[in-house]
Amino acid sequence: PFAPPGQASPAMKVKEIKNGRLAMMSFLGMVSQYAVTGTSPLEGLKAHMANPTQVNIFTSSVGNEFVAAIIFCSIAPCYFVLQEQISDGSDDEFRPIPW
Repeated sequence: PFAPPGQASPAMKVKEIKNGRLAMMSFLGMVSQYAVTGTSPLEGLKAHMANPTQVNIFTSSVGNEFVAAIIFCSIAPCYFVLQEQISDGSDDEFRPIPW
């Protein structure tokens, strides 16, 4: 393994893992963009820069699904906080699925 002096600390290992996870998520985004639009990331960026109001996630073929996901991600935390506040404390943990 490549380990320059002073770089083999536990903190550097955590940073390397986080960097790898970020790289995997960005690759997933690029693959998803190609699956939805059929263009490469650079072609998509050029098209968006030329006409940002008409070439974006909301005007793509998955725009409605994206909006629904954003709404769900916005409402879900409020539901869990509300459920926690109105509980009587008899249940140790809130389980939205009973099994």
